[in-house]
Amino acid sequence: MTGRSAAPELYDAVIGFGDASAHSARLEPKVAALVALAVRASACTLSAEGIDHWVAVAMAAGATAAEVADVLASIAPLGNHAVGASLPVLLEVAAEAGQQIGEPELTAQAKQIKDEFVAMRGYWTDGRERLARYLPGFFASYMELSAAPWKHGVLEGKVRELMMVAIDASVAHMYTDGVRLHARMAMQNGATLDELIGALEIAATLGVDGFVHGMRTASAIDREGDT
Repeated sequence: MTGRSAAPELYDAVIGFGDASAHSARLEPKVAALVALAVRASACTLSAEGIDHWVAVAMAAGATAAEVADVLASIAPLGNHAVGASLPVLLEVAAEAGQQIGEPELTAQAKQIKDEFVAMRGYWTDGRERLARYLPGFFASYMELSAAPWKHGVLEGKVRELMMVAIDASVAHMYTDGVRLHARMAMQNGATLDELIGALEIAATLGVDGFVHGMRTASAIDREGDT
């Protein structure tokens, strides 16, 4: 890290908080680093510098490239929240405008996808049901992506769910329905309350990234000015 000489007390406070939270004993180091990577790489954050840093930390802690790929593929469907959250609003507005649309029946393909998901993951949501009925083509593509890590990935289900808890809890998302759902699924996959709290601690470190990145830039400009 750079930038301490400009404001040592501030630097120590920010970095100390980040280190204490990100390297909490609640999670083993590799898992903690993978969760931190997921938070930085999520569609809500997309911190290139944070992604680079936590890939390196995770791999130094023993993570493989296949495990990193699993993290990144597992969180790729997050952008679907744009559709899931807004489709009900569009249907409501359409009804207000007199464009009454009856609820479509599930296609045979959508029903098969739903049944396979429930068998594999053990839950279903109203949002997925809505997508399956109103956007069956999009739904099929989204569900294929969502299922891929669970079918072909190398991480434990518990680790994926801890990642989702951290992303949904992060200040960049604050999606409490997702926290509740994925906390339940994490516990069903063997997670403890202590591990879930560890995921929250990691999510809280996101604010450190702005300080680190900004002070690195400020230090570089200072060095240029001294030449």
